[in-house]
Amino acid sequence: MRQPEINEREWNTPGNWHGGWLGIYSSEQDTRLLVPKRRRFMGWTLNLAHPGARFLLGLLLGAAVLALLEGR
Repeated sequence: MRQPEINEREWNTPGNWHGGWLGIYSSEQDTRLLVPKRRRFMGWTLNLAHPGARFLLGLLLGAAVLALLEGR
């Protein structure tokens, strides 16, 4: 099976989606960093099992903390 087919299969697996309407997605088999939400018209979400997503979330969290500390 080719990777695009694996990605689509993983995206369609209900167990990879969490958080109800929030659409939190996590699949180690899916190589994409960004995936369409379950309801595609709602936009995109991060694949939280992707290492790049963890890095990006760390950067965003770090920037938020720095912004809070700067505002003191």
